[in-house]
Amino acid sequence: MYSKEELDLWVPKVEAVAGEAKKVYGFFNNHYHGYAPENCLQLIERLGLLTAEQRKNMERLQKKQSQLTAFFHTDH
Repeated sequence: MYSKEELDLWVPKVEAVAGEAKKVYGFFNNHYHGYAPENCLQLIERLGLLTAEQRKNMERLQKKQSQLTAFFHTDH
């Protein structure tokens, strides 16, 4: 998972490219926990472009990730 600081570094870069291009695409390296969708939504939020539906999905993903984290950090 990319940290907030790592994602914040991309905001001005994406905004600069967006000012010169019709469309901007981003790709995230997926982790075995599947953090790429959550990181993508976090970056979209930082850019001020998050829709209500995306916010709902982000909340759902965060809940799922917290459940996975708890699962992998307990003794079985």
